[in-house]
Amino acid sequence: MLAIQLLVFAAPVVLAKARKVVWFNDNGLYNHCVTRKGYLGPDGPWHALVTGHWSMRDNLLYIPVWPTGSLDTIMPAEEGGGVYEGHEIVNTTDGSRRVPDGVQYQWPNVRPNDYGSETPDWYLNNEMQLLWADEKDDQGYAYDSVNASVREVLNWTSPYIDTTPDEDQYQRAVGILGLGKIIGSDGERQSEELGMPPSILDQLVDDGTIATRSWFMHIGSVNPLVVPSLVLGGYESNRVLGGVGIFDFDEDWKLPRLFLIGVTLGYELGLSPFDDPVGSVWGANTYEIGTHGEGSGAPNGSVMTTPDASLPYIYLPPGVCEAAAEHLPVSWNETARLYFWEESSRSEKLTNTSAYMGFVFSDRNNQNVSIKVPLALLYLLTDPYREGVNRSTRYWPCKPWSDKADDGGPGSGLWPLGRAFLQAALIGYNYDRPRFYLAQAPGPGHGEGVVVDDNNTDRIFSAPTSFKETWRSSWEEIPGPG
Repeated sequence: MLAIQLLVFAAPVVLAKARKVVWFNDNGLYNHCVTRKGYLGPDGPWHALVTGHWSMRDNLLYIPVWPTGSLDTIMPAEEGGGVYEGHEIVNTTDGSRRVPDGVQYQWPNVRPNDYGSETPDWYLNNEMQLLWADEKDDQGYAYDSVNASVREVLNWTSPYIDTTPDEDQYQRAVGILGLGKIIGSDGERQSEELGMPPSILDQLVDDGTIATRSWFMHIGSVNPLVVPSLVLGGYESNRVLGGVGIFDFDEDWKLPRLFLIGVTLGYELGLSPFDDPVGSVWGANTYEIGTHGEGSGAPNGSVMTTPDASLPYIYLPPGVCEAAAEHLPVSWNETARLYFWEESSRSEKLTNTSAYMGFVFSDRNNQNVSIKVPLALLYLLTDPYREGVNRSTRYWPCKPWSDKADDGGPGSGLWPLGRAFLQAALIGYNYDRPRFYLAQAPGPGHGEGVVVDDNNTDRIFSAPTSFKETWRSSWEEIPGPG
């Protein structure tokens, strides 16, 4: 009888856990804003996440987005090439309202890019669905709805992308998902005064969906195929290779203090695929650290970088890309303002072997963390409708970048590391600690992963597999003599 009573009173306990989010290429959900196979540009192709939005016309719109640490969620309007119509999206709460004229509140950690000089409206508390990859049945994926304040954008511009596709042929349809959180009580109070909902992570923690205000992402690659991963409240165990860099957030913008102290060229297997000796291409102690770096105590000869999946390229101080280009079969195209790969056997040799571009960072413990991006991931395609380009062309996404306002830059003191870099890196934001994490991500042979909760310690567990092993089957090794 006692056993029966125990069974009766032992109600199941549902614990918050980390949740893996669905990407566009996971599910075959397409609408007119998605290119063939669900891979998106510009200048990729790239993986993109999927968000669901119920229209008042009873249509479920699946809109692709790139996740960022910003507080901004930005959607291209129907008039601007997307499918988002803020006034038609189902409102989640009584606090939903439309703010005209594109209010642009400068949150402490909002990204410093100018997106949308024409922002017709800002919709507060619109319903947005996040689909969970770890829960699926015959009816489709399980999901949670969150309140999202969305900036609807007509004219999509950025100082970081200086040539735009032909608007008659190409429309930018990918939005930005802001997974950031205000750090500090002052910012939270200002947010409430404006009628903003809590951050997406706050909402998911408050309703018990996840346990920690954190997210980890490896954006993966389309060719070669590396399946992307985004986990809220945790990470996938197979995405963490080697040592993990731990970084603080800076005092002003609450961005990661991600100091880049070196860039190298190298290789992993066999004989060198390069025609001459390679190594560091970093001009130590020659770069201006910039305002953010100076305020954050950046070491001499470093610059402060910011990971940003909404941008395609790897932006580096003047002289770095140029020095690396001397060892590669690439040439600068002034019209596209990109490096194009030569159409030659030398290009094929380098991008099929273990050659890589390495990035060295200094973390909060003054430990160096290296991220190796194989050249196979930097053999990308321009969009055929891009200005000055009459067909898809292979390009190398290293972008010489002067941040100075006098040189046309935004003067932010930051160098973005876009999707090209994030193909080979795992990034993680934990706003409870607060900490930022950076680790080497795997290649195509990453195997099955287990979702790990991001608990209350700084320790992030790495997989036993090496970076080299996850790429070995995709690389051609140049054998030595004999």
